[in-house]
Amino acid sequence: MTKVFRILQLKGLGLPQGEIASSCAVSKSTVSKVLKKASELGIALPLSSSYSHKKKQALFLLGLTEFYQISTTFAKS
Repeated sequence: MTKVFRILQLKGLGLPQGEIASSCAVSKSTVSKVLKKASELGIALPLSSSYSHKKKQALFLLGLTEFYQISTTFAKS
């Protein structure tokens, strides 16, 4: 789960997928899967500054719940 969050953080900072993979000690394929799923769920870091604090928390927690459900798949790749 922590790696998923870190992948999103690094992508938000503009790092390329290869560097993200190296930094998180995962494959480029895993980075790609995480970023694709995040895009499908509308999750990105940093969260939009136009969102209220409560909306940011809700969206992020909902997204993390979705990621948690699929994170074991990513951990195995």
